[in-house]
Amino acid sequence: MKEEEVINFWVNGVCTNMVVICGIFLNCFAIHIIRKRYDGVNIFYQMLLRLLCFDICVLLTWMNLSLFTAFRLNNRIIIEMVPYFSYPATHIAISASTFMTLAIAHERYLAVKYPLKYSEDMKTPKILTRRLRIYMIMVLLISITFNLPYFFELEVSYIEFSNKTTNGSLVHSGMCIE
Repeated sequence: MKEEEVINFWVNGVCTNMVVICGIFLNCFAIHIIRKRYDGVNIFYQMLLRLLCFDICVLLTWMNLSLFTAFRLNNRIIIEMVPYFSYPATHIAISASTFMTLAIAHERYLAVKYPLKYSEDMKTPKILTRRLRIYMIMVLLISITFNLPYFFELEVSYIEFSNKTTNGSLVHSGMCIE
């Protein structure tokens, strides 16, 4: 193994996946605490739960890409999945997490700017559910639309090449992500 491959294995493989696993565990723990103590209290905690779920999606897609690059997995399903799902899904999840943070900030802004109206609106479950739905639809719609080009950025190409030997020619196939 070359020195570069060893560093890639330890940094992109082992260390990254340890951080990802810790992040997933801590996000799940935070979700458990919020659901246990604050479920249904107000829209802030509902939005925070969605943000934690988006962050788990970021971590899972990041782990998938990390495993592909660090361990050079040559499974055909994983090879086909990286350019058409994993790569775009990573960007969509990162964008959704960012826009959800913006939506939480906007919600807090409304609570500070219009405290009486906001407090009155939050007492009505129908309004709370509608606002949460609007935020989620907008976050997902903007995230997916903003990252549509990533679905067309990479493609899998299979290349056949031959090596001349004394006994004849051997045909090998390889994979290239462009």
